[in-house]
Amino acid sequence: MCVAGVHGWPEGTYGLPMATSGCPASQDFDRTQNTEDESKASDSIHLAGVSSDLSDSIVQNFCMKTSYTQDGDYVFTKGQYCLFKKGECPAGFKEGWIYWDDDSSFIWEDEIQNHSGTLPDGEYDSNTKIFYCCRNDGPVSKALRLPKEAPFFLFKVGEECMHVSCMEASEEWVYWSDESTLNLNGRGGLHPDVQRSRYPWRYTKLFYCYYTLRGGKNILWMHFCLNL
Repeated sequence: MCVAGVHGWPEGTYGLPMATSGCPASQDFDRTQNTEDESKASDSIHLAGVSSDLSDSIVQNFCMKTSYTQDGDYVFTKGQYCLFKKGECPAGFKEGWIYWDDDSSFIWEDEIQNHSGTLPDGEYDSNTKIFYCCRNDGPVSKALRLPKEAPFFLFKVGEECMHVSCMEASEEWVYWSDESTLNLNGRGGLHPDVQRSRYPWRYTKLFYCYYTLRGGKNILWMHFCLNL
């Protein structure tokens, strides 16, 4: 059964990965990371600024919620999913982090490793460390109630994408080709699903869940999900 009629995003300050359609209800900011030449994403990718083609950089775009409450705010419920951390994690979430040892560049490094605006909690210098708010306290099958007016991303934690009422989930990934010499990649706490390798190549592969309204442009279904 689909449960709709939810307005606004749950209370707290946090962030979501930005989709190609834009932010669901917030501003957008970015971080460009210098990488080795083989960085890429899944063939079907809906993250803003990210391509499935091979590249020597990865741009992460963020949708940040910086006010704690808005009209209609409610709380996140139990499940298996992650958000970007901004300030204190919402109730029920635990903190974690991922550290990228980005490719070293001694020429124009400041221009390559750039960022703008309000970012998730982290460190953004010659390397990148991003903090997350994650939870793993309920089954993925018990659907979350979240706004459905626009596509959005959550981070994958377990083997399957978290269910969201009235939304269709698809898994996507991004592959960072990290520093190949004396690599110091790290991670800690409860963080999104990530694959790491130190041999023969150093890389970070991060998994996302992309949500779109189930039933596509079916007018009756859209009316049911958005107005019930």
